[in-house]
Amino acid sequence: MKRIPAVLISVFLLAQPLHIYAESNDVDEMAIIQQRQISNLSIAERDIETFLGTLMPDYQVVTAANLQLSGHQAQREMMERVFNEYPDASYVRTLVMLDFNSAHDTAAEIGSWVGRWSRDDNQVELHGSYFAKWRKVENRWLLQAEIFVSL
Repeated sequence: MKRIPAVLISVFLLAQPLHIYAESNDVDEMAIIQQRQISNLSIAERDIETFLGTLMPDYQVVTAANLQLSGHQAQREMMERVFNEYPDASYVRTLVMLDFNSAHDTAAEIGSWVGRWSRDDNQVELHGSYFAKWRKVENRWLLQAEIFVSL
């Protein structure tokens, strides 16, 4: 196997752009933060319609339990099932990092999540990390996809 000298690797790395994503403007950043707050609040208030309003129609999710859902109807059915089975269920997603690609009107969100509910008089709590892809559609940021990992 041929080895590449460290000097060549260093030159290659220095020639690469320092930022893969374009810098966001404050308006876009605040819009996504607000959408995340609306999403969290709508779950807390059991307002499925408002929650769905933060999602693109073709929204995709992989849940912490490895369930894969596609579209508003599948998301609505899953939320109704969870809220009926666990009336005190709560899920909070906390944004940690945002990166933007202005040329494609997309943003990447990385964060942590906590889910809590009662089962058989016991309090259950799960937590982990998530990745979300946002798209700016008609000047509004909507979630296109999310992946949740339980840690």
